[in-house]
Amino acid sequence: MKNKLLFVCGICIFLPGCVVGPKKCALPSHPMQSFTNQHNQKPVVDLWWHQFNDKQLNALIEQSVQSNYDVLLALEKIEEARAVFALKTGDMFPEIGALALAAKTKFGDDNPLNRITGGRSPSFFLLGFDALWEVDIWGKLRRLREAAGYDMLAAIETARDVQIMIIAEVARAYIHLQSSQINKELLEQIVAIDQELLAVILDKKNAGIENQLVYETQKQQLTVSESALAAIIVQVEQAKNMLTFLLGKVPHEVSFSPVKEVPTIGQLPQTGVPSDLLRRRPDIKSAEKKAAAALELTGAAVAEWFPSFKLFGLIGTGSIHASRFFEGGTLSWLIFPSVQWPIINFGRIKANVQAKESAHRQAVLTYSKTVIEAFKEVEDFLISYYQARYEVHIARDRLQSLQTNTHLTESLYQSGLESRIEYLNSVKEVILGKILITNAQEVESTQLIGLYKELGGGWHV
Repeated sequence: MKNKLLFVCGICIFLPGCVVGPKKCALPSHPMQSFTNQHNQKPVVDLWWHQFNDKQLNALIEQSVQSNYDVLLALEKIEEARAVFALKTGDMFPEIGALALAAKTKFGDDNPLNRITGGRSPSFFLLGFDALWEVDIWGKLRRLREAAGYDMLAAIETARDVQIMIIAEVARAYIHLQSSQINKELLEQIVAIDQELLAVILDKKNAGIENQLVYETQKQQLTVSESALAAIIVQVEQAKNMLTFLLGKVPHEVSFSPVKEVPTIGQLPQTGVPSDLLRRRPDIKSAEKKAAAALELTGAAVAEWFPSFKLFGLIGTGSIHASRFFEGGTLSWLIFPSVQWPIINFGRIKANVQAKESAHRQAVLTYSKTVIEAFKEVEDFLISYYQARYEVHIARDRLQSLQTNTHLTESLYQSGLESRIEYLNSVKEVILGKILITNAQEVESTQLIGLYKELGGGWHV
């Protein structure tokens, strides 16, 4: 009994320290002190969309992270990964089951066992428990459990990445919808002006003041304006459909209130420093966890080179008479240790190890690619955002000049020094200038949304 106890204690001491295969190592670093085009190194705020000061947008985003199907699928992936982790954890412990056995035997006349039974047909009954345990000497099961744990963490980061993507898509679709609705109202005004211009020119043509060419030109211009209005109406409806889809609803199930101006953020974006990306971007963190999981799977593959140890045990009460199950002397037990060591496998284990090593190297390369791609994407959006911001500034200056020109033209028209045609054309130019600003503001806000998405701003799962 003492020797058995020492044997068990020896296993318990030996188990935690013996893990074969590659050890954990740091992933490649990519030092970068600052972004080339950044103007605000304050840390990125998670709820960045609140800076638009639009309650309707906030409500839509909150609803989308609750009901969007891509988000729900990503969350289910987490549950699946957790279940696999629990499965791999369970593999490290003995499997215990109940056992019930009833047998009746009959041996042939020439069978030696027939002499033991005296020619009778004895029965045998057994009731008890059995257990099977693979002793994790080389750390294979621990490695598989660790790999499942990293996969679970990667699934969490992937779900967060999906959340950030959906938040950005909802914000983009909302900005596009509001921009389209504003442009729709402005184009309706332009169509009305073109209709009035056509009527004025027709009167002048009938009076012999204008020629047919001027009339036909204005008629074509009215057709162009009406076509633009028809196109923007389609854009409005498609933008609504996209928003309802992102919310996990069917078209026309959600209503949206129009706004007077495109939602924008006046202050400069908060970008943080490049090293923050390694901490914030879920795709980088997911790639890191996948590389760690690949390393653990490599170790598990290496462990296949070594012998595996299994213990089978059985304990119960058995008798040739079912009525004597619980009488003294019927208790039986069995311990069956086994060792299996692959000696000839025709290169299968070696090939598996090589495949896992290659998969790990690929995961490390994917991590490095993800990091430098993240830096590139942030730089691209910084350039695009500040350019869009400059375009808005130019569009505002142009609109101010057009409005000044319209005021002057209106004064001249009221004084009889300008025709109504000139006045209506100047009003039309102002409206076109407003459309230009609306489009520029949409681009600015869209680029800012993209920037915050690439910075990893969003809700944590």
